[in-house]
Amino acid sequence: MGRPTITFTAIVPKNKFLFALFEGAIRNAMETRVRPELRSHFYKTVEGWNTKVYFRGTIRAVRGEYIRLLVKPYGKGKDIYALVARGARRHPITPRRSEYLRFQEGYISATEPRWIGSRRKQRFGETIQTKFVDHPGFDGRYWDEEISIRYEKRFHYHMRNATFEYIKKQASELKESIGL
Repeated sequence: MGRPTITFTAIVPKNKFLFALFEGAIRNAMETRVRPELRSHFYKTVEGWNTKVYFRGTIRAVRGEYIRLLVKPYGKGKDIYALVARGARRHPITPRRSEYLRFQEGYISATEPRWIGSRRKQRFGETIQTKFVDHPGFDGRYWDEEISIRYEKRFHYHMRNATFEYIKKQASELKESIGL
């Protein structure tokens, strides 16, 4: 099972000269604005968790083609995160370390499908002891897809601003150099 990831790619002009001009501005916007904002959204999905999950944002540039930011989970909790993100089918649970499973019958999960947030899970009710449980499974949370959908407009905003800021800076420098 693969880990949930999110990728945002800035596709730059085919003209290699234009790419060279804008590459630094786009990379800077990805590093200083986009990466911290995306990681912040992912951290909201695990706020109430006991198991720590961390998120890494890696920027990769292929000269003349694109600059890509990949955000993915890592650390001890990455496998649990992947399971919760994608969900689980109905499955049997049997005890591993003792003869019986022990758990409380009531449970409210810390997360919900497509909700960018988290809370403490809640257990309540009678304690049950059994040798076998037929777990009903649960729906995946699909945080990566939801964050991608919600963040797309903001990503375009940052890329547009980076381009305009760079153009303004270059125009100002040009004016100074020719004495205007």
